[in-house]
Amino acid sequence: MDVLYAQYDEEIIDPWIKSVKKEGEKCLVRNIKLSSNVMKASINSALERAESHYKQEIEGKNKPLLQKTVRQLIAMYGHLVAAEEALREMFIRIDGSRGHR
Repeated sequence: MDVLYAQYDEEIIDPWIKSVKKEGEKCLVRNIKLSSNVMKASINSALERAESHYKQEIEGKNKPLLQKTVRQLIAMYGHLVAAEEALREMFIRIDGSRGHR
């Protein structure tokens, strides 16, 4: 009976677990990339709106952006750069862990 259990584990359970793990990793990477792209597009859109607003202010009233808005945009950009770097590091680690199997 132990031989049957070992064979069942080796031929059915282990391959199934490996397959589920591989598919889970692919799904995770896809979701991270999609999330990153959506976030980046959203931030770029916000920056474009802010730039457009800034240009309208300069053209119409010659008023600069509020310092608070400038600080917020700079902080947002800094967070985006940090998030991209963190994602890049995650991808490197995920790709590296695939080579160790």
